[in-house]
Amino acid sequence: MKKLTGDLRRIARADFKPKLSANLRKLKDKVVAAYLEAGFQPPEPASFAGQAGGNAASLNDLFEVCVAEGFLVHIDGDIYLHADVDSAMRKRVAERLGSGAGATVAEIRDLLGTTRKFAVPICEYLDRTGLTRREGDLRVLSRVQAPSAG
Repeated sequence: MKKLTGDLRRIARADFKPKLSANLRKLKDKVVAAYLEAGFQPPEPASFAGQAGGNAASLNDLFEVCVAEGFLVHIDGDIYLHADVDSAMRKRVAERLGSGAGATVAEIRDLLGTTRKFAVPICEYLDRTGLTRREGDLRVLSRVQAPSAG
């Protein structure tokens, strides 16, 4: 028998909606609002632990639901961004790099008005998702951006 290793994701029907308790639904709304307000300096998920009754498993599930429903985007580790903030970030970075000039992590940090704590994982995320690629100390657009409809 073959042993399964690695990260196993939950599998569910496309129309499956997890059932959250009333308290977790309220907390989900607070989490989503907090991440929208925080912009590029998001709170740590653990900061909501007290409101989740100290139940870390419920909190992890709550963040998975927020990502699955498209409210949050998982950047890396405990770093999430609101989906609207992610979209704005992609637009800003694409516009900044659109001239063909690259940008350092520090320049992207300044562009987003964040700290290095968030800028490095954000840059790595943008590389993984294919918006940028690293060339030495610079990030450059990794593909030609489609013209925006307007």
